[in-house]
Amino acid sequence: MLKSPGNIDWPLVYNFADLSLDELASYGKAATVAFYGSPPLYSYFNGCSTGGRQVLMLA
Repeated sequence: MLKSPGNIDWPLVYNFADLSLDELASYGKAATVAFYGSPPLYSYFNGCSTGGRQVLMLA
């Protein structure tokens, strides 16, 4: 996550921290459709220390 020593790659951090949550939810729902043949009726989220922030970002 560093461009060079001491130089943080902020777009990469953003992709890892925020965009990956949405992508994972989309892939999980697609896998559910592929396996069961229908989309999930409900979606649940299990968060830990930053779970509240993560849920707000996904909403």
